[in-house]
Amino acid sequence: MNSMEQPSVRKSSPEGLGDCLREIRRRLFLSQSDLARLLGVSYVSLNRWENGCYEPSPLAIGRLRDFCQAACQKQPHYLPPELVAWVESYQRRARKRKAGRENHENTSRSGRGTGA
Repeated sequence: MNSMEQPSVRKSSPEGLGDCLREIRRRLFLSQSDLARLLGVSYVSLNRWENGCYEPSPLAIGRLRDFCQAACQKQPHYLPPELVAWVESYQRRARKRKAGRENHENTSRSGRGTGA
């Protein structure tokens, strides 16, 4: 495929963050190092996210969302809105998971030391 051809359209949405990151890179012709630099993170961090070893911080997820929104506006034929919507959905789910963990921690703390 030469650089002027559009990437093939993927029929299904990404399964997870790693799939989404690979799809973004594939569609924008970016290496892991390129995308990491654009997001302001290390290559190692991006690699670990793609391979499912770690989840990005809320700040990094926000940067990914902002990057995808900007790329979609500039090149909608390369990065479709559905992929941006998936990233936004991932960010909402991550916020809910974090709120759930914090709520659980607060509940656990308030229950301590109440025994006789």
